[in-house]
Amino acid sequence: MLGGKVLDIAWSGDGQRVVAVGEGRETFAKVIMWDSGNTVGDMPGHSKKINSVAFKPSRPFRIVTGGEDNKVNLYAGPPFKFSGSMKCHERFVNCVRYSPDGSRVASAGECCVCACIHGRHCSSSTRCRPWPLAL
Repeated sequence: MLGGKVLDIAWSGDGQRVVAVGEGRETFAKVIMWDSGNTVGDMPGHSKKINSVAFKPSRPFRIVTGGEDNKVNLYAGPPFKFSGSMKCHERFVNCVRYSPDGSRVASAGECCVCACIHGRHCSSSTRCRPWPLAL
């Protein structure tokens, strides 16, 4: 699918689409229809592998990705196209997730920073240090 390891997948809220991200040769993310395998979005914008992906749980669908280029990217669709990018982290982005209502995105990075981002566009970011907790 990507030409390399798949590191994360996410389903659309209606269960019709799946997005896969990871290590690719030409692309690091791809969205397909689950029943036919047809592509509904190749997602440019990252220069290194993508570690995490999340689908907005309701329409209009959006996808957020976080990668080893320290970026959090947003895509709108279908068909999914690049919508914006934020550099919220000084090191790798390890995880991105939408809030249950789809209004916010949380991202966590290797730099021990969590960021809250508007879920519709990458315009504002609030950085916060995580509470002191050793895992």
